[in-house]
Amino acid sequence: MINKNKTIISLDVGTSKVCCAVGENNQKIVEIKNVSTKNINFKSNVEEQNFEIKRAISETFKEATLGIDLNNSNLVVSLSGSHIISKNIILNVPKSTNERSLITQTDIDKSIEIAQKISLDEDQKIIHVIPRTYTLDGIEGIRNPLGMHTYDLKAYSHVILGSISEINKLNKYLDVIGIKPNKYIVGSLASGRSLLSSNERESGGILIDIGGGITDIAVFHKGTIIHTDSIHIGGNTFTNDISVAFDIDFNEAEKVKISDGSVTPERIKTTKTIKIFPRAYDEELEITGRELAQLLKDRASELIRMIGYRLDNENFSNLDINQIILTGGGSKLDGFLQLTRFLLQKRIRNIDESFESNLEGEQLDQSTSCAVSVAKVSVDENITNLEFNNKKINIFNNNLYLKSFISFKNLFRRILKK
Repeated sequence: MINKNKTIISLDVGTSKVCCAVGENNQKIVEIKNVSTKNINFKSNVEEQNFEIKRAISETFKEATLGIDLNNSNLVVSLSGSHIISKNIILNVPKSTNERSLITQTDIDKSIEIAQKISLDEDQKIIHVIPRTYTLDGIEGIRNPLGMHTYDLKAYSHVILGSISEINKLNKYLDVIGIKPNKYIVGSLASGRSLLSSNERESGGILIDIGGGITDIAVFHKGTIIHTDSIHIGGNTFTNDISVAFDIDFNEAEKVKISDGSVTPERIKTTKTIKIFPRAYDEELEITGRELAQLLKDRASELIRMIGYRLDNENFSNLDINQIILTGGGSKLDGFLQLTRFLLQKRIRNIDESFESNLEGEQLDQSTSCAVSVAKVSVDENITNLEFNNKKINIFNNNLYLKSFISFKNLFRRILKK
């Protein structure tokens, strides 16, 4: 449970880096005071890799929280990965009477409780239940039914699930910092709420977060999240391509990607060369900048087309969602934004082109945006912690509907019945 009077510490443990953001809650707005990031170097040995992850977590956390009273702090941890899945569900909400009655907060809470009891696989747990809309006596699309009257109530919710074993694995890594998480928030959900403008979340916007190991997708419409997905391609995939193609060490390949990576070979001068140290040779060799860029473009094109396929497969075309926001370290490759625009034919921007977001004025880039977003969203009053059967779940409420319009529809419906 979050104590909003305490310091907020958010931690984002990715495949290739760890990011920690520290903020102070100032009148329900978290002001970011410090951000620290450490890379996770690749190790071929499992035990060495686990040690490397713990090292990165420990160093990042200590650097970001220097001088912070940890006993007066909340730790909020970002969740991501292929184990995060979601589903949209419609459930009947039983009422205490068969007569037309007032909808109260008890009814809303009951809809969440019912959603929490949906059938799950043995290794799954509910991370978030996000009420989307409600249906009152057949009238759909009502976002906030409190104070209205109805015979029949249905709740349409977006449920995000995670793997118990994966979360436990993350917690074992976090033992190194000595404090337990107060809350978990799915990173793409927090980033979408922070990085998309209110207009984009309302009319329809898509957040694409290209991390080290995977690419997370979050789709928003009418103010709330309606779809989450992930693809097993990330920044490390690009690095591995370089490593395999030119027979160089993975960590050296990462340096080459960062210093000379591009997905626009046509813009690279034919005379540009890059020095590498292949494992099979005792001397350095040279590759052309265009060779490297073509390799990265091929992989980037595959990822972008897979994103387009996933979105098309979910049949969002009828919603007219055309705005995409790119974030994550993988999106920093030179030319990636332009290539995405060309292949998807949609309005696409990076987060540094943001104009109306909850992070306005904050110093952040694609690689730190998730941790900063999680810190910001953690004290949002639209997130409520509830407990059912000793299981904490996070509830995202969306109270954005025009009650007067719905009341008019209900009145008109009653007149027709007379």
